[in-house]
Amino acid sequence: RECIRSIHYRCGLRFGGRACKAPSARFENPTSTTADGLPWNLKIVSWNVNGIRAVLKSKKLHYLKFEDPDIVCFQETKCAQADFPEEAKFRGYHTYFNSAEKKGYSSTALFSKVKPISVTYGIN
Repeated sequence: RECIRSIHYRCGLRFGGRACKAPSARFENPTSTTADGLPWNLKIVSWNVNGIRAVLKSKKLHYLKFEDPDIVCFQETKCAQADFPEEAKFRGYHTYFNSAEKKGYSSTALFSKVKPISVTYGIN
């Protein structure tokens, strides 16, 4: 499978390894604070969308845009960068895509508010 293996930010955070499915989101009552009532300092979303077009049809993407995450990682987008729908992109974010060789298969997308120091593609 194609993936963005790791991403390294100036603050010293390093994200890498296997992606996980999206946490169960509370669509009815979204929040911008922690359980302690403090504001989030870094908000990351990782979501196995199983086809980005299916997410657009289900209208679940509005929740992510409302939450305004710092980093958004999509797995299994099932489309190449050139075919990625405009309405699924996050404006003002740095974007990174890694597409499978076979059209309509696998693929990942990453959107980040802060430009990373480095991005590594593939699995080594």
